[in-house]
Amino acid sequence: TSVHMRFRKTNFFKKYYNSILTKGNAIIAISKHIEHSIVETFPSVDVKNKIQVIHRGVDLSLFNPNNIKPARIIVQSKILNLKDNLPVIIMAARPAMWKGYIELIRALSLVREDFQCVLIGAADGSQNFQKILINKIIKFKLETKVKLMKTSNDIQAALLLGDLIVMPSITPEPFGRI
Repeated sequence: TSVHMRFRKTNFFKKYYNSILTKGNAIIAISKHIEHSIVETFPSVDVKNKIQVIHRGVDLSLFNPNNIKPARIIVQSKILNLKDNLPVIIMAARPAMWKGYIELIRALSLVREDFQCVLIGAADGSQNFQKILINKIIKFKLETKVKLMKTSNDIQAALLLGDLIVMPSITPEPFGRI
C-alpha cells in the first residue's frame, strides 16, 4: 500500500477505515513525516517493520527555465496581469486555510516596499474561503497588491515570473511539492 497523507486524530470508524493501508505486505510512506504519522496512529511492530520511505518527487526538467519557451512566460504574465518593474511574490496552492494564506497576507501588510502578490489557486476556493481572504486583504489595505487567481494551466511558466515563491503552510505537509 502507499500512504500519501498524514493521519489526523479522528473517530474510531475513520481510524478503522484508514487501517486498511497497513494491511499490505509492504507500506510505502512518501516522507519521514508520513512514516511517523503511520507509526503514531498504528503503533504495532508489524506495521513499523513494513514501512519503507520512498519520497514523492517532481520532474525537475519540467521546471528547468531552459525548457520553458518565452511565449509561455508571456502568456502567464498576461493571465496573471502582472505590472512591469514591481517585484512579484507568488503563492501557488490549493484553497485550504492550513496552506497559510492568512499568515502570508498578515506578513505582507508589514512590507513597506512596493510589490505585487499573486495567490494562484485561491480563486478556486469556495465563496466563503475567498470572502475571508478578500476581507483580510481589505483589512490590511492590500487591495492593489494582492490578488486571488485560479489554478494555472502552466504553473512552470507562472512560477518563473516570481521573484519570490512562498509556501507558508501552518501545519506539517506530507511532502509539499512547492
